[in-house]
Amino acid sequence: MKLALAGVGPWGRLLARKFQEAGAEIAAYARAGGPDVEGLGPRLTIDGLCDAPGIAGVILATPPDVTLRLARRAAESGLAVLATKPLQLGAAIDLRAPFVVDYVRLWSPFYAQLKARAAGHEVRRIRVVCCGPGPFRSFSSLDDYGPHALAFVHDLLGEHVPLVQVQATTVHPEERGGTMHVVRAVAGETWLDIEVGNAAVERCVRLEVEVADSTCPPKAALVE
Repeated sequence: MKLALAGVGPWGRLLARKFQEAGAEIAAYARAGGPDVEGLGPRLTIDGLCDAPGIAGVILATPPDVTLRLARRAAESGLAVLATKPLQLGAAIDLRAPFVVDYVRLWSPFYAQLKARAAGHEVRRIRVVCCGPGPFRSFSSLDDYGPHALAFVHDLLGEHVPLVQVQATTVHPEERGGTMHVVRAVAGETWLDIEVGNAAVERCVRLEVEVADSTCPPKAALVE
């Protein structure tokens, strides 16, 4: 199988290596800037990637503002899509090939157990923290980390989560850190706390879950 890769950052290189180990060929790649990369086929433009000859699908390890456009173009071309960012769509995409988004949790035994507890209405509170020291980004970290956390919660609870409060603070690029967002919401019986951004001194990815026998704070404490 021949695939094309968009984005050669840490996630893009990891996915490329995993697919190559599984016997696939990365027949072409695209990146917005930086030097050429060996072992990934010829370098093409972002917009020309889906036209690479002989490819069966594309791997999208791109920023959120690029992912949706490329995913839509690939789907229209009949290519399979693996996107590392969840997509928020304003219109349906005509799918004629496999389309996988935000796939990491699908193979986690812990997640399967957690989802079973959620289905049994045992989960009372979820707190997700995803942040790191940078780099400073031109797009909002809520757009970067936030969709992963919201897609996770949506899949876990089986319903869309209305956002009732969003707080954001921003520092300048020359200062250490970046942007930090706090999202608080209530989904049915479950309280939700999401903290995303790049304003932490050290990288942090943490998930905390309270179940039915735990003490939950009053609802007002999360939405006031």
